[in-house]
Amino acid sequence: MIKQQTNKLSRRDFLKATAAGAAAVGTGAVPLPVAAQDDPINLIMWSNFSAGSALEAVDAMVAAINEANSDIVVEHTGFQNEDYKATILNTAFAGGAPPDIFASVGFEWLFAFVRPGAVLDITDYYEANLRDRYIPGIEATYDFEGRFWAVPWRVGSTPFIHYNLNLFDQIGASPDDIATVDGLMDVCEKGLAAGITPIGFGNKNQWNAVHWISNFVKNIMGAESANALFSMREGSWADAEPIEGATRMKTFVDNGYFGNSLNESYGVGSQLYWAGESLMLGTGGWEVSGLVRKMEEDPEFRGDFKEFPVEVGKPGLGSDWIFWGSLWAASASDDNAAIQARLKVLDAVGSAAMQGLSFQVRQDSYAARGAVAASGVEIAGPTAKYYELYENATALLPIPDVAIPTQATATMYEEFQGMLLGHVSVEDALNEIADAIDRFRPE
Repeated sequence: MIKQQTNKLSRRDFLKATAAGAAAVGTGAVPLPVAAQDDPINLIMWSNFSAGSALEAVDAMVAAINEANSDIVVEHTGFQNEDYKATILNTAFAGGAPPDIFASVGFEWLFAFVRPGAVLDITDYYEANLRDRYIPGIEATYDFEGRFWAVPWRVGSTPFIHYNLNLFDQIGASPDDIATVDGLMDVCEKGLAAGITPIGFGNKNQWNAVHWISNFVKNIMGAESANALFSMREGSWADAEPIEGATRMKTFVDNGYFGNSLNESYGVGSQLYWAGESLMLGTGGWEVSGLVRKMEEDPEFRGDFKEFPVEVGKPGLGSDWIFWGSLWAASASDDNAAIQARLKVLDAVGSAAMQGLSFQVRQDSYAARGAVAASGVEIAGPTAKYYELYENATALLPIPDVAIPTQATATMYEEFQGMLLGHVSVEDALNEIADAIDRFRPE
């Protein structure tokens, strides 16, 4: 195993480094400086990063920004993910008291606030300062009607299969066997025959099935058509190809490839893999750093990952990726000093230097080109493999539950789960989803 090497920093040294990076990023970056004033401008920042390394990374960045800028004070609060996206942010905007800076996953999660004019339009600033910073395709996340409304912070892909090499050896399987969907099914059957759960899975929160079904659908449709469907530009979820993809997923459930984990949370389902109790875990890029940490903590654990398997004879995804992401946006304001203060924060968190310095804490994917190099972290093994794929992607496709109207997302979650549990047919489930998208489609 190639082991990942990291530069270990103390908390104090890390904050000194991030402060220096924030100061360097801010030099000359804001075209209209905040006017001199007696008191700094206080900025409230909200996110769905409430625990663990994600919270630590944001708090470290905020501390660095505050240390480097005497004219602003940023105060960050992290909320539980589902509550934040479902109610907390909506309630704040509806009540006319949104945070100054807020995290979003983009597309309709962001555009629902853009349409009524509640989000700061950063287009001119973006064109002048940020245009060339980020990896290809990410702008679709925050481009609404040709204007830009956010900066990206993290971005990554969902189509990965992590596998346990010890268990693969035990059942006589090879990683090459899961390069195709048919091969993946054969390995799952070997696992069942050996009494091992094939794939750790959890859909209690109902988003994981969306990722899996999206992967199957993009295999069948190809990147261009899948992108048009996921982004509501063309096609319908009631069409034959999405039904075929969802049927594939239903087959995996019916065959027992997910064991009894369908009604478990994602954390419980994924723990089957980390505990060595399932052959595989189908997940996103966020687990690559977790894989490295697992192998460092447990040298007996031998793991790796492959891209989601292809359907033989179907167009597949090629070098395009289905992705998830995290953005930072600012609420709208009529006050120039407040606007410039918010732009200063967006510039900092969206920079390669700041994202790279955050990588020292989280070692997770970031959107700015050069962020990993700026981090000072030497990467190897699974992380290096991930970044090679990541940096060679030519375009990014959205996960559909962030690209469709938020009102339709609940229907997509419920119908997919009902379909997988056998409460509704595949055709009926996808017809309901298509109807919900049409009903709530923005004009």
